Amino acid sequence: MNIDNRLKPFFQDYGINVVEVAFLSRKKVSMFKSDFRIIADFFVRSRTGKYKLSKDYICHADEVFKLMSVLTKDRRFDETYNNYKAMNNGENGGAAMCKVLDDLINERYETGIEKGIKEGMKEGIKEGSQQRSLALAQKYMALGHTKEEAAEFAEIDVALLQ
Repeated sequence: MNIDNRLKPFFQDYGINVVEVAFLSRKKVSMFKSDFRIIADFFVRSRTGKYKLSKDYICHADEVFKLMSVLTKDRRFDETYNNYKAMNNGENGGAAMCKVLDDLINERYETGIEKGIKEGMKEGIKEGSQQRSLALAQKYMALGHTKEEAAEFAEIDVALLQ
């Protein structure tokens, strides 16, 4: 920073070491002995696209999941931990990352996929049925019938046929 010389006595010149956690080596990550090891491992593996859930036990699960929620901007960490805590009668103790995130995946992700597949199938059936009805109405019109007769025969709206 460019600071006026008259103001320099009021500022401290502290060095700041910045560590890009996502770029730490696996060896460096393994040297951490606290819950931070799980967080560092998450970011390193997420960056490389090779994340697998840690089976390590998190001693301060509430704090870790709140931090993960803030760092990733993913509120599912909070929601999942709260659901996990509720399943454990309000206990605010530790948890295994894989257990809590397995619950997240099973409860949110797979349910969402199943719901999406069902909705997609419904939409596909509806679209296919509509296309079949239109084709049927067009063939009926090709035989010399009016649009109204063809729409009635195919059980569709005249507006759709137009």
